[in-house]
Amino acid sequence: MFKRLMIVAALSAATPCHAAGDDESVRAVLNIRNALRSEGRVAFACWGELRDNPWALEPLQAAYDHVPKLPGLRPHAPDDFAFGPAEWAEKVMTDAGLRRVRLERCDVVLDLGAGGGLDAAVQTALAIGPAGRAVAGQPAESAEAATSAVRKALARYAKAQGVMVPAAFWVITAVDP
Repeated sequence: MFKRLMIVAALSAATPCHAAGDDESVRAVLNIRNALRSEGRVAFACWGELRDNPWALEPLQAAYDHVPKLPGLRPHAPDDFAFGPAEWAEKVMTDAGLRRVRLERCDVVLDLGAGGGLDAAVQTALAIGPAGRAVAGQPAESAEAATSAVRKALARYAKAQGVMVPAAFWVITAVDP
C-alpha cells in the first residue's frame, strides 16, 4: 500500500500536465515510468482543453474586460490544460515508452464553490483558474472590477445545490512494457 501512495504522491508533485514543454513533458512521464515495475500501470486525471472547461474559461473571459490578456502561451505550455488535446497527451505518453495508452474523457458538473455558494466559487476561480493569473498583480481598481465580472459570469450557474459549472477532464492510463 505504501508504494502505491508514493506513486500517487509522485504524480501529484510531478504531474506531466505541468511540464515545461515537449521534451520536458516526455521526461516527466519517463520519470514516472522509471518508477514503475515491469507491466506497471500509471493512471492520472488532468483537465481537458480550456474551451471545454467553462469553470475556467468563462471567469477568464469576464476578467479580460478589466485586465490585460495573459501573454500567449505556445502549444503544450506548462499549465493546467497542457494535456488537454488528446493527441498531444497520447504522443507524450507513447514517446516516454508507455504502451496501451487510453484516454477516457469525463464530462462532469462541478460545484465550483464546494458548497460555499457564489462567493466561494469566485474565490476558487481566482485561486486555481487562469482568471487568477490574469488578475494577479493588477491595480486594485482593475482587480476589483475583474472580480465583480467573474462573479457575474458565475452567477448564472448558481443553483440551490451550489455553483454548478461544466468541466471536462481526461483519465489517462498506460502500461510500462
